Amino acid sequence: MKLSSIDVRVEEVDENLFRMVIPQPFYEPNNIYLVADDLPMIIDTGYIGSFGYLVSGLKHLGYSLNKIEYALITHNHVDHISGSLLFSVYAKKIKKLGHYGLKKQSDYLIYFHSWIQENERLIDLAFNEEETRQKFKQIIRNRWHTFLQQFDKPVPKKGDRYIDLFRGLKDSDTFSTGKYEWEILETPGHNQWHITPVENKKKWIFTGDLIIGNIPAIYSHSEGSVCDYIDSIGRLRDFKEYQFFPGHGEKMENPERKIKILLKSLSIMEKNLEKRIRDRQVDALELTKEMLGSAAQNEDSLLLGIALTESVLRKLLKEKKIDSTMYYNGYEVFHA
Repeated sequence: MKLSSIDVRVEEVDENLFRMVIPQPFYEPNNIYLVADDLPMIIDTGYIGSFGYLVSGLKHLGYSLNKIEYALITHNHVDHISGSLLFSVYAKKIKKLGHYGLKKQSDYLIYFHSWIQENERLIDLAFNEEETRQKFKQIIRNRWHTFLQQFDKPVPKKGDRYIDLFRGLKDSDTFSTGKYEWEILETPGHNQWHITPVENKKKWIFTGDLIIGNIPAIYSHSEGSVCDYIDSIGRLRDFKEYQFFPGHGEKMENPERKIKILLKSLSIMEKNLEKRIRDRQVDALELTKEMLGSAAQNEDSLLLGIALTESVLRKLLKEKKIDSTMYYNGYEVFHA
């Protein structure tokens, strides 16, 4: 991989804190933050195919990969962690920090195959027509073929499929980068291994993918749950007067209001789903289209919408407010 000079949007968002806006092929660009301290740290590492942008962003700020002490990973989704799989080639000195669960499952390919299987399970859950199922599954397989091919070998030519954390972090853990002291919050819901780093003197909080736009960021039933998500973003309400720096998009203005809107949206969605199921049998696909409308038009947004819908449905099932029937092929319908 040639790490050539590439134009990257870089900005100072506070004293000794910089944001690099890194493009990626799946969603909005990633924010990778550089904390310019005695022990310099980056927060998240971006997508592996965008690694050159990270290198160029650091160069623009007067840093090289070899000057970075820590890379803190908010969670293990591919657009936040896979850049770090190249550290074994280009940045051997960087110490990776992340949720302690990532030490137990260090082989990223094992996780990634399970993530693809979870996407296929969502397709089976929502679609009953076999031809449509296979079409969606093939789209997923084609998308990730190149990524998997790069690492699905005993000895990859470039990079390393193992995460190899220097330190696994859990709730209330602390560490120092010099002038700044960091506290960790475990914040599952979007992802079971999601953490939120906080610097209390500067009143910085880095929210990863907990809050993305105005739609609750619950990715799949196997990765988190609506109950965990509600608890996690509820914890963030305690950080009044803090600056909220997300994994995508601009710094949050009025984060307390944003959290309030997300919690209210989930409450409304839960009530509406229960109401829509009251007098009929209906599947997750139809419910998703009814609830999200134009927000679930393409394959990606539709699958994300189905994951969110299922998470709320599982909560209603657990509370015995609705019932469901599962068929032999994984298709499920919901009813009163």
